[in-house]
Amino acid sequence: MTIKVKAVLRENHALCQVSSTVQEALVQMTASRLGAVTLVTEDGRLAGIFTDGDIRRKLQERGPGILGQDLGAVGYTHDPITVNADALLFEAVKIFKERQIDNIVVLENNQPIGILDIQDLVKMGLLG
Repeated sequence: MTIKVKAVLRENHALCQVSSTVQEALVQMTASRLGAVTLVTEDGRLAGIFTDGDIRRKLQERGPGILGQDLGAVGYTHDPITVNADALLFEAVKIFKERQIDNIVVLENNQPIGILDIQDLVKMGLLG
């Protein structure tokens, strides 16, 4: 596994600002076919991650009115698990196994450039 993480990233990066609505995040997730969006501040710094699981839990707790609310008000994970784009893929596999998560935010020069999804590694035969 001498392949770098950035070599297996999907082209379509699901990205939203903290001020985006839940509905906008859902549209981005659908377009990217990922179960999460990376959240950034207005100046492009990593702010967090918002997942399809977050949407389901928030809908159950608060109802469909959340769809028009901004992500900052609804809540999201502020300190997502990250990996450097130049890291070797085995490092990401190790993170998935140890942390029991589905998505890792990929950073290059401390800027989010994509999301590595566990299903992509399953399809490659790297995780079962």
